[in-house]
Amino acid sequence: MTIQLTQTQIEAFDQIAQQRVLNDMCAHIKTFFPSHYADLAPDNHLRFCKDVVKKAASFGYETERNIFMFLNIMIMLGEDFDTKPEFQWARDILTDPIPEPEYNIEALADAALKWTQQRAKG
Repeated sequence: MTIQLTQTQIEAFDQIAQQRVLNDMCAHIKTFFPSHYADLAPDNHLRFCKDVVKKAASFGYETERNIFMFLNIMIMLGEDFDTKPEFQWARDILTDPIPEPEYNIEALADAALKWTQQRAKG
C-alpha cells in the first residue's frame, strides 16, 4: 500500500520541521550563549533565529548542521559580520567559489573561533 501526501500535507510537515529547527536554535543559544540569549527580548528570539536561517541560506547553507554553525559564527562575530570591513576575511571565506559550502562553513567556524580567542587574549 502506497501512501500519497497532498501538497498541503507536505507543506504542513515542512512548517513543523522548520519550527522545530527554530526552537532548537533558541534552546542552543540559551544553553551555549546565555548572555546573548538574555540580551534578546523574549519576542525576538525566534525573529533572530529566522534571520540567521535566511542569512545562512543566502550563502548556500541550508542543512541544519550548517545553519547551527552559521548561528554560532553570527553570535561570535556579530549579526552583520558579513558586511563589516573588519571581517572581510570572513566574507572571503563565505564567498570562496572553489571549495564546497561544507568546507567554507567549517573554515569560517575555525577562523571565527581563532579570532575570538585572540581577541580574548587582548
